[in-house]
Amino acid sequence: MRGDRRLFACAVMRSGLARLMIGGAVCLWLMFVTVTVHAEEKWFSVNDAGGSRFWDVAAGWKPTAALPTEEDSVTLNSSLTSPNAPLMITNGVLAIAQTIRIATLADPSYATDKRIPSLHISGGQLTSTTDLQASISVGHHVNGYGLLTLSGGLLSNTCMTVGYEGIGVVTNAGGTVKLETPGLLIGQNASGRGTYVQEGGAFSGELSVGHMGTGVLVYAGGSIASWSHVYVGRHIGSEGLLDVRAPGINVGSGQTLFIGYSGRGILEQRANLSADYLKVGGNPDITSVATIYAGATNTAVHSCNVGGYPVWSQDRIEEIIGDGVLVLKGGVLHISNGSLQERLYVGRYAGSRGRIQGWGRISHPSSGTTNIRLVLGEGVIQADGGGEVRTLDLNEIVSTSNSVPNGATGTNGWYAVNKGRVLFPRTWFNNSSGTQARCMGDWHGNPAPGLVNSVHATFTGITLGANFWRGGVYAPDRDDIPTGLPTDAEPIGIWQLGLYKDLSSWTADQAAPFTTVMVTFRYDQTRVGSSDHLVLYRHTASGWSRVETAVNSDHCVTTAAPLDRLTNADANIGWFALVTRQRGTLVTVR
Repeated sequence: MRGDRRLFACAVMRSGLARLMIGGAVCLWLMFVTVTVHAEEKWFSVNDAGGSRFWDVAAGWKPTAALPTEEDSVTLNSSLTSPNAPLMITNGVLAIAQTIRIATLADPSYATDKRIPSLHISGGQLTSTTDLQASISVGHHVNGYGLLTLSGGLLSNTCMTVGYEGIGVVTNAGGTVKLETPGLLIGQNASGRGTYVQEGGAFSGELSVGHMGTGVLVYAGGSIASWSHVYVGRHIGSEGLLDVRAPGINVGSGQTLFIGYSGRGILEQRANLSADYLKVGGNPDITSVATIYAGATNTAVHSCNVGGYPVWSQDRIEEIIGDGVLVLKGGVLHISNGSLQERLYVGRYAGSRGRIQGWGRISHPSSGTTNIRLVLGEGVIQADGGGEVRTLDLNEIVSTSNSVPNGATGTNGWYAVNKGRVLFPRTWFNNSSGTQARCMGDWHGNPAPGLVNSVHATFTGITLGANFWRGGVYAPDRDDIPTGLPTDAEPIGIWQLGLYKDLSSWTADQAAPFTTVMVTFRYDQTRVGSSDHLVLYRHTASGWSRVETAVNSDHCVTTAAPLDRLTNADANIGWFALVTRQRGTLVTVR
């Protein structure tokens, strides 16, 4: 029938110019009807193909034994195209259709009959002629389970969905995937569960991992180039996981990596990763987590936001409230932009919650460069050694400010647990002589510390033109804390503090001179009962000795008198321990 209609249409066209002009519209209409009538939903039968599983074997295609055309839709559901015997697209083959969808049937259930239809591209090209989000779809039906693998060849389209409503898995082990907008959608709808594994080859296009459903992107080789921002957990109700392994990934110049946009985002990073902006946690009701493991460096070129972030639109900046956590497990966060601006935000806006925890380092790629400024708002920075003596090192951050006032009942601030210690962003001052007052762990110009476990100091007798005040908060179970505190002392906070001549040394030969110092500690009020007795101790060459203090209603403890500088000590201000002590019992005898 298709041949008869084509012959008729051609006869009309050969009947002369006048007749062609009169009947041209009719001819075009007939050609359109021909296309419309014969567009088919096609599938592949291995049995009819004589056992062959090659796309370009016409006998295998049903209902008409002809290769799919750009007007046809292709569905793949056969149990005969299993993962170990997939339908193949090989060198020189152009596999084209209006749509290509794997696993489209509702019944029987793929979960019960173990049917996993599979397509393998080892060469040639697979493409769709439409720009629908599901024009190339793997795991299409809610009950479907589909596989697509590439060991070579090219897959090109505007979009590919992995896990449209069912389960889809795509593995690129050596092919090229080239998409446009909207790009790769992993876990498109709420019931969709998709996994895309990049083991080799190349990918380019936009990325949404956990679009409205559940999505996983594993990067373990080849190259990935994003043409736009990368979203992990894009819409409300979605969950996305980005798993970065060797050799690492560069998201792209000018792009943002969102770990949790409106949904839940998870980053598991075991190799280097770079993006201009890293933003973790865009929903206040869902916690998104980015974890950087030992040996891996995350480079946020311009800035990193943990727990809420700004989003730019054409006419305004929207403040996104969110809950986010950055976990360092020996990993490194680099912020490499060279200007003196705030670059690291933790709990940026009121209503957000941000947290940095673990052990590792946050710094500029060039050691000693002092351009990173921390804004600690609705957030916590907590060293967690995981049971070993480890450090969360923020010493190369040049300053701290507080975007959300903590208040007397607030818990935003600095903590250390499980043998961890956190080193504050250092503060510095230039003065050849005289008195200087600074906060550390809070805005340096504050008259008193406001964030939990931050410290204020007033120095006299300054004699150097550059002074770097450094220190940290220690978990009480660390092995490097001097012994000898009273046995009934319950530590509330432990600090080590010193003034130094250079950016990074912590040794006595680099200790900067001063005469006296008065110190104020903002302690963690949640660990102190109304009847507890607070006592401050300082460690000197003769051991721990009690320091007289004054306590105010803002949960600050201040040394009652100036303290002398310690000599021949790596920390020339000293070790300090704020503890609760058991009160004595008064007994009256009559």
